[in-house]
Amino acid sequence: MKRIFDPVVDSILEAINEQVNAVRSKRPGRPVTGIFLVGGFSASNYLLNRVRSRFQQEVRQVYRPDKAWESIVRGAALSKLSSEVQITSRSALRHYGYNAWYPIDRILDAGRPTRTDRDGSVRCIQMTWFVSKGQELDTARRITHPFYQDFSTDYDFARNLIFSCELLECEENKGPRYKTDAVTINCQVTVDLRNMDHSGWERKYDAVDGVPYIRVWYDLVVEVDNALMKWSAEVKGKEVGVVDVRY
Repeated sequence: MKRIFDPVVDSILEAINEQVNAVRSKRPGRPVTGIFLVGGFSASNYLLNRVRSRFQQEVRQVYRPDKAWESIVRGAALSKLSSEVQITSRSALRHYGYNAWYPIDRILDAGRPTRTDRDGSVRCIQMTWFVSKGQELDTARRITHPFYQDFSTDYDFARNLIFSCELLECEENKGPRYKTDAVTINCQVTVDLRNMDHSGWERKYDAVDGVPYIRVWYDLVVEVDNALMKWSAEVKGKEVGVVDVRY
């Protein structure tokens, strides 16, 4: 992956270097105090770190301002509009969601493969779209979805409390109820909860055989801001564990 982006990043570094030298030639003896990264690719942390590493001895600070990703289109639009116009929201280009087991609808889910959960509910795999195509997104949007995992009481929580799920996307106008060929993987989300507090875990009993088990609840939180998705895991509103996202 690094080899794919390095030629692009190297060309950006060279362009920045030319701009820094041009400023110095126009203002001899005066330092360059800062570099501002704007545009879509400015959201890349890899680019930000490379710029900071390359120019840390030459400029005081490298900035990535809020809404940096939309600066180009904002400037183009506002140059022809009233100075009072502001971009307050943007529209999603596709649906985003995940696949999970949900209680069935006897009519809508008729004929679908099912399983009986430990709590006795009959479930089938369905899509949940937390962002819909064309949906207006506020400049900062926080989306929370509850998840749970069931474990036997002798499970080794200290070693194995790591869960993974796929963030899925779809460009069809209407997000399908079930996963189809039009639904593709956006990224893999891994949640590590090995260090979370065990005191609030729910002890339950299997509805069929009465065997005890532990149900672990947590919220997967995604914050859509500045064209980025920032992930975290929470329990009762408190951030716990570590979330790793791989595209």
